[in-house]
Amino acid sequence: KKYFDGCGSGLFGNGKTCALSTLCAGPTTPYDKPEKSTPDQAWCDLEDAGGLANTLLTVGLIPGLGTFILTFIFAAKEIGKVGLVLSKAESQGISMTAQKYIIAGCWIAFWGFLFVSMVAYAATVPDTLGVGLLTLEASFGVVRLSFLLVTVFGALLIVTLFDLWRPDGFIEAWMEFSETPCLSAKKALYIELMLQLACYLAMFVDEVKWEMLLVVICAYYVDAKVKNFMVMYVVLTTASILFDLITLNFMPQDWQGYTPGQA
Repeated sequence: KKYFDGCGSGLFGNGKTCALSTLCAGPTTPYDKPEKSTPDQAWCDLEDAGGLANTLLTVGLIPGLGTFILTFIFAAKEIGKVGLVLSKAESQGISMTAQKYIIAGCWIAFWGFLFVSMVAYAATVPDTLGVGLLTLEASFGVVRLSFLLVTVFGALLIVTLFDLWRPDGFIEAWMEFSETPCLSAKKALYIELMLQLACYLAMFVDEVKWEMLLVVICAYYVDAKVKNFMVMYVVLTTASILFDLITLNFMPQDWQGYTPGQA
């Protein structure tokens, strides 16, 4: 028996959907008599968990939209008309430092709502619907991937706004990538690492893959030529491949046994 929760409604293994409010209100379900194994309160708890997560994500859209608009305006400050708007705001008492704090505050608020919504949902969903334990699937994974991207790009923006680091290394690495001949092994390696990183990010929808840090280690070695990082990359990659072989042999061969997110 399978059931996929969508925070407001659910999809049963037989392809039928039903609102959680309906399941919470009565024992009748579109599945083969799950009321025999599913406690009535479980559907209500699932509805409450989804409603709380949806509320937090909806409220989080407010700082999220503010983040997008303010970051775009600040990034376009070199454009004449946009620069005039920022200069006028500064003349009204909103200093450049205050503007940076406002942008950073929006990013942190957006990040916080994403994190709290995931924690709230994970903490309030019932442990089981009567048959096996509940697991977090692809819909939760999309929010998890969004949280990762907001964490990374928000941190990069904030440390750049307040000059907490110098991006000279990244600029130098980008220049080296741009100047590398297209038909060369080094260029192919750069592109392969980017594709590998993109694949690891996509896999965050299903589960967290910290092997993506190996891509960073390899990229740093290619750029800085530090042999210690080459040794670290080779050893960790070898171990990762061996563990992946174990996982591959354990995986079911029948694709019908996979959930939509895993497939």
